[in-house]
Amino acid sequence: MESGRSKKRFYERIYDLFDKTTFYLGPDLIFLFILIAVLVILSLVYGNRKFTPVKKSVVVPLVVFCGLLFFGILARVRLILSGQKEKVKELITLTLNMARDWFPLLLIILIYENLHDLTDLIHPETLDKELAELDLLIFGVQPTIWLQRFVHPLLNDYMTFAYGLYFFYPATILGLIYSKGDLFKFREVALSFVICVVVGFIGYVTVPAVGPRYFLADEYTIPLTGYITEAGARAWNSIESVKRDCFPSLHTAMSTITLVYFYRFKNFYKGGKIIFYLALPLVVSLWISTVYLRYHWVVDVFAGWILAIICVNVAPMFIRWYYYRKTGKRPEVSTDIK
Repeated sequence: MESGRSKKRFYERIYDLFDKTTFYLGPDLIFLFILIAVLVILSLVYGNRKFTPVKKSVVVPLVVFCGLLFFGILARVRLILSGQKEKVKELITLTLNMARDWFPLLLIILIYENLHDLTDLIHPETLDKELAELDLLIFGVQPTIWLQRFVHPLLNDYMTFAYGLYFFYPATILGLIYSKGDLFKFREVALSFVICVVVGFIGYVTVPAVGPRYFLADEYTIPLTGYITEAGARAWNSIESVKRDCFPSLHTAMSTITLVYFYRFKNFYKGGKIIFYLALPLVVSLWISTVYLRYHWVVDVFAGWILAIICVNVAPMFIRWYYYRKTGKRPEVSTDIK
């Protein structure tokens, strides 16, 4: 009888430990760990051995990640100087929590970097021909070729600038939410981006495409030149490890997710309305730039919008369910913000 009770208590402790661990990890990290497992399995199945943990596109987010930790600690340097054991312990806890909260951003990029060979191995043939035909069917012309009539060095540079802002949007919205100390909202936004990357990976594997800049290269009669345009294209090509990353357009999806959350949280942090109205024309310009600069088919952009709509609706519902199951309380998520 006593043996049965001991076994029951043992299983209860294991379950309690598992419950606490999954609560600390959160759904965003759990999803990413599952994706890593899938990535490893696919790599083994398809013979992909080229795992590259450090590449150019990881360096900048890594520096930002370390900078956030540094300034977070620096802001509480008095805790170190005080020498009080309790306060030093508080500082260590703070550092670990910050590292956990921002780690998914690094993990997303690490995963993305290691898709470069899998897309070739799983689906060797690209589907650009089919995507080009869809664009032609919808518009009656090839949009990237039709847009040549508007090509101008200054417009090229502006579009290159708008396209490059893509890297700042996710970190900006996450930073604004994090500064308010609301873990639930932060995890919700992070989960939206995680879902976006997971579905994007599925899209890259099932609908691989190199985009019009390669597929229609011989049909363009006007080159894209400018003060920063050519340098921007070279820089982008140098850090781009996935060459078949057109469908869906994650530039479109992630910037749309950010814009939606800029709007939803416009009353949550100081200057929220101003930030939204400043971001709106820049994000719209980014959407246009994906086609204008010949990186994407228009149907890629459509797919990016659809993906963003899914992410910003699924993430709040999942976060509410997840934390209610863990804590018995329903957290306030973005759909509650007016």
